[in-house]
Amino acid sequence: MDQFPRQHTEKPWKLHQNYSADVKNLRRVDHEVGILSRLDHPNIVRVVVCHQTERHLYLVQGQGGTDLFDFFEKHPGSLRPAVARGWFRQVVDAVYHCHRRHIVHRDLKPENILLASDGSGKLVPKLADFGMTFVEDGVATTPAVLAL
Repeated sequence: MDQFPRQHTEKPWKLHQNYSADVKNLRRVDHEVGILSRLDHPNIVRVVVCHQTERHLYLVQGQGGTDLFDFFEKHPGSLRPAVARGWFRQVVDAVYHCHRRHIVHRDLKPENILLASDGSGKLVPKLADFGMTFVEDGVATTPAVLAL
């Protein structure tokens, strides 16, 4: 399972179930799902299903795989410069897509860039974790502001 890139193609989705169904988490997830519903880009994760039970909130995102930080730890020095440039261009294009829609991610880091298979075995970066986003329409919509 530590083979590259096979480990990244095991499942095409990621289940987040560590959310308790309290008001704070419901607001956070509602905020993130609302942001993601405004974004349609091949390098941004998609929410497939959001389901709430009495005790938990399940969020299924359309891309699984590892994050960029873990990839670099497991495969030091294995990324060719041409591939790195391609991934960088895709991430910048995804950020630009967000900015054209007045959405600022505010938490860009390797842990929030997932690597997912494009179906042909090629890895592509996907922006994830939109929980800290800010919408530039004059209204801050971060979880901290929503809690006020």
